[in-house]
Amino acid sequence: MTEYGPDGPRIAVLDSVESLGNAVYKFPFLRALKRAYPNSHVTWVVHERTTYANILRDLTRDYVDDVIAHAEIEKPFFHAIKKLRALPRFDIVYDMRSKIVRLAMARAFMRYRRYITCAPGYFLTTGTLKIGHKRPTDWVTRYVEMVEVDTGRPADPSGFIPFPEDAVAEAERLLPDGPRYVGFGTGSNGPERIWPLDRYIALANHATAKGCVPVFLMGPREMRWFDEIVARVPGVLLPGCDIVDGKRQFPNIPLLYAMAARLTVAVANDTGTGHLFGAAGTPLISLFGPTEPSKFGPWADPLACICASSYGGTMMKDIPTEAVIDVLDQFLDTGRFEKDLAA
Repeated sequence: MTEYGPDGPRIAVLDSVESLGNAVYKFPFLRALKRAYPNSHVTWVVHERTTYANILRDLTRDYVDDVIAHAEIEKPFFHAIKKLRALPRFDIVYDMRSKIVRLAMARAFMRYRRYITCAPGYFLTTGTLKIGHKRPTDWVTRYVEMVEVDTGRPADPSGFIPFPEDAVAEAERLLPDGPRYVGFGTGSNGPERIWPLDRYIALANHATAKGCVPVFLMGPREMRWFDEIVARVPGVLLPGCDIVDGKRQFPNIPLLYAMAARLTVAVANDTGTGHLFGAAGTPLISLFGPTEPSKFGPWADPLACICASSYGGTMMKDIPTEAVIDVLDQFLDTGRFEKDLAA
């Protein structure tokens, strides 16, 4: 591994676009990178938008020093070249993207000492040639493995992104010690990834019958369901969703993250909220329709993935309520998931 000065290396991380789920997916990479280079200065460079620039900024300040969103590093072609050339010189560049043209542009026009990709065989990585390397199936492991390629040592992605103290205090107030809380993440950016709301409601009422308290953790996209959930789930909690100055509020990401850590178990769609549950260390039941858990499953332990393909379909509605109830009961009764349910 190249030696750097006392201030550590200047590192750039490149990507195309990052929703909440895409960004939380990289938390293990952030931890591994921080342990490999404790004194590094990390600049996150994203062609379009990234949640590291806004809703995740407070959680990741100790891991990401600067964020350049809408960096325009992919197209139009000649404009992107100009943008790549204008970036500062870096010691190390980690390129999270997969399209070879984009990787080749960054390698050709950025200034750096080392350039690392997660392409098969680490193609275009400087100083590395691994003919026949089999790239890991899941994206989280691919990202973490890039740190190993760079440093020549095993990477350590263990642990958690720290919970902000003020968010922890508020989470303790909203979800005090005592009850067993079962959390639900009902939304998604894409309707094709949403399990029907009436099934979540049935699951919540089942959790109540088991002596647990159902907790729906809501974002702005799910607020349209607020009144129906309150009407149909007696005793439900929707923490952080009070009305302030005549407007319904919703919890910010640090608070969602802290509240997730107080859940006994959670059920969520394959979406950003589900990834946030896993990142907080919450035992998670993750529901998959058109996407593949082997590639996109949350970084969670313990984890149970329930797939529509197991029931002859590809749509979220193909997952029967009874199947999810059975797995939830298994965890509530035994504190674990069966091995064959894990992703």
